[in-house]
Amino acid sequence: MALLIRLISSVLVVPSDEVQDGFPISTDRPSFADGTLIIPKGRWQVESGATLNRVGSSEVCSVGELLFRFPVHEKLELRVSNLSWATANASAGSGEGVLDPVLGVKYRFQSGVAGQKPDQAIVLQSSLPVGLPELGFPFGLDQFLRC
Repeated sequence: MALLIRLISSVLVVPSDEVQDGFPISTDRPSFADGTLIIPKGRWQVESGATLNRVGSSEVCSVGELLFRFPVHEKLELRVSNLSWATANASAGSGEGVLDPVLGVKYRFQSGVAGQKPDQAIVLQSSLPVGLPELGFPFGLDQFLRC
């Protein structure tokens, strides 16, 4: 856990010259839908956060939620996400530990023109079953929703 906290705190500080070169910062988390922009080639981006969900007396909390974005082409980026520590407490049981990481790609297949056509991209991803099985995917919600 201490390693995760050190990693998160080390990526929160961004030198000012890295964000003043004219490229917009486009984050994909925390949200319910990813953006359409690809990180410019020659850069990479790390995003993080925390989520707390409660329904009745059940609770799922995840911390870290790291998303690493690596561009390989002007229209394609590789992504590693869901690097998180989670706790789940529900009537069906409880657990805590590392969640399954997710590997993916984002492909931007259409660049928009204001007022004429929208930006469009697709994200393909899959989880790797290496986290704690009792937490399930996503974020222990299999137990969470049974309460």
